[in-house]
Amino acid sequence: MRIQHWILPAIGLMATLFGGRHASAQYDPTRVVPADAPYIANAPATPFPYDARAAGPHPGPFGPGQVMYASGPGQPPMAVAPGQPPMPPATLDFLPSEAIQTHHSISVDPEGSAGMPPQFQPWPGISPYDHRFQEHYSDRGLWFQNINDEPDKVFFSVDAYVASFREPAQRLIGAPNIDPDPVISNSPSSEGVIAWRSRFTREEDTFNHFESAVGLQMRLGVIGADESGIELKGFWTGDFEDVNHFGALGAGSNPALLTVLNPGIALDDGSDGGPGTNTNSVMDEFAEYTYGIQSAGASLTRWVTPFVKQRSFLVRRTYGIRYMGIEERFNVIGADSGFGYLVPDPPFVHPDPTTVVPAVDRLQLTMLSTTTTHLVGPEIGIQFEVGGDTLSLTSESKVGLMANRETMHLEGGGLGNHFFPGYTFTTFSRDRDHTHVSPLFEQSLNFDFQAFEYVPFLNRMSLFEHASIRAGYTFIAVGQVVRPTDTIIYNAPPDNPGLTARRTHVYHNAWNFGIEWTR
Repeated sequence: MRIQHWILPAIGLMATLFGGRHASAQYDPTRVVPADAPYIANAPATPFPYDARAAGPHPGPFGPGQVMYASGPGQPPMAVAPGQPPMPPATLDFLPSEAIQTHHSISVDPEGSAGMPPQFQPWPGISPYDHRFQEHYSDRGLWFQNINDEPDKVFFSVDAYVASFREPAQRLIGAPNIDPDPVISNSPSSEGVIAWRSRFTREEDTFNHFESAVGLQMRLGVIGADESGIELKGFWTGDFEDVNHFGALGAGSNPALLTVLNPGIALDDGSDGGPGTNTNSVMDEFAEYTYGIQSAGASLTRWVTPFVKQRSFLVRRTYGIRYMGIEERFNVIGADSGFGYLVPDPPFVHPDPTTVVPAVDRLQLTMLSTTTTHLVGPEIGIQFEVGGDTLSLTSESKVGLMANRETMHLEGGGLGNHFFPGYTFTTFSRDRDHTHVSPLFEQSLNFDFQAFEYVPFLNRMSLFEHASIRAGYTFIAVGQVVRPTDTIIYNAPPDNPGLTARRTHVYHNAWNFGIEWTR
């Protein structure tokens, strides 16, 4: 028997065309059908203008084709178009009543469009076509698209901060109008021995180099998907000082140890100096000159989205606010034996012990000069970054205009030539403060290297999972700053030294080495 293969497909097609049923998976509120439609599924789309649950049963018959939905168990049967039998009550026993009430709480507005709860609104939903940041850029003639959906990066670093300041170099310790060459005068008194002598010198090279101290630097910041960010940075340097000794304290008990070339302090009494004047503070026993400094600072910087960006290179502008504090001091302590003596021929260093006799009381002098500078103001800069995630180099230059609040203090006693007739021991104390503007410049260079992933044992520690080694150098220059060796007016007693606002500049150099964590 020959079987015709086309018969079965033809029968199936006829069954589909003439024996199918209409099934609606979702009610279309915009669909309009005649009021006398035989099935409830074809009910017209005349919207019900109020919430049936709140209003209760409808008080009267429905208009042609109107539909009311039951909102839960126990509600009256669903009414349909006139001429149609009522539907049985809704039974949703498999859902709790709360779910049923929530399901039917969606109302239909009078315009015929369904109002959706906020969690179903399309905005601000997440779209696969939207990104946190996307851009196009050109690199060597080719265009690239940069898409970044990662969260913001947070970084934190702790560095050892080895800082140094340039000490006040080529500064004259003493009155500038007095002859700086050492003078030794042997004038016999009525007793035939030395009763007066003068010694002073220009100390230009006493503080002519850098001194360093170890401090701490910390950074905390956030980098966004568009490579913009914000950084909070602060540093602190330990107190360090440079001390220069001449002679030995207590040498007066052994006159052979007295040194006539110990640096003294030249003073201005209105004369030209020389024998018989009160223009020097002599210290044949001991002299000590000390310079010290301490500093701290902080800055809050905003990084702007880079205006130049390539695969391994970017340039961005920065702006922010900075604070920097500098505290300096210059201290002199000296002692003179009060002996009168003759000094042999060269080298003119120690007295002739056979000529040493008491002349005046032993004298100890002190002088302390301090300056404190507080700088606050805005700054702008530019930042260059080269490299990638494993190794990167960052260079940043900043300039700022700082409001400078400076205070000066000077105190001491015992200055003057106590061999001078009528000498009286006096003390003094002076204070001055000013506010003005100072320029500031900073240049920094830092390397970041993810070295811990190559170090055995450390690369398995969670502490160093997101850590990198950071090393760099920072240079800061501040202009129009008072320094303690420059603010002293070396007046002789009874006027005693005073203060003046003689300004210069200060340099800050620092090396940093530490660890940075980025998440």
